[in-house]
Amino acid sequence: MERSSYELLRIATKKKKQGDIESAIELLRKAYVQAEKEGKYLLIEEKLRLPMYLQEAGNATEAWEELNKIEKEIYWSDNLEKQTLACSELSIVYDKKRLFFQREKRYKRAVKMGVISYIFWALSRYLLYIYSGLDIDFRDFKEYTSDENMEKYMKKLLKKAKKEDALPELCRIVKKWI
Repeated sequence: MERSSYELLRIATKKKKQGDIESAIELLRKAYVQAEKEGKYLLIEEKLRLPMYLQEAGNATEAWEELNKIEKEIYWSDNLEKQTLACSELSIVYDKKRLFFQREKRYKRAVKMGVISYIFWALSRYLLYIYSGLDIDFRDFKEYTSDENMEKYMKKLLKKAKKEDALPELCRIVKKWI
């Protein structure tokens, strides 16, 4: 009997935890094929496991290609609800790209990816407010983009890059985008 995509995903995670990254990668690939057969939609977090596992296994080029492929597959539409989801997913993808560059000790690029992730997340919160019309969603957007929260996020990004002196300028630039 063929295993379900979710079962294959669980086993892949278990294999990775056991240190068998190659088997985990193989199982992820099978899980993705199986999900397609089953007509199941995988969450962005599930799709992003493969590139991160590939990078861990020393296949940085293939990992980067997979990240870009996932980014290109994100569905963009005129529908506001789908735009909100696309921005959320793009934020998550760019956060993985940030992590990718941090692991490669390419901190300046990691900062750029982190900033893009932050902006997409802020945009997703704003679109959620427009879509829902609820004040709670607008408060979420305002809190996320507050000077205090933005500075805290950017400071963390810049610390790894040893560019903390750029904090005021970076916050000023990002504030213009949101």
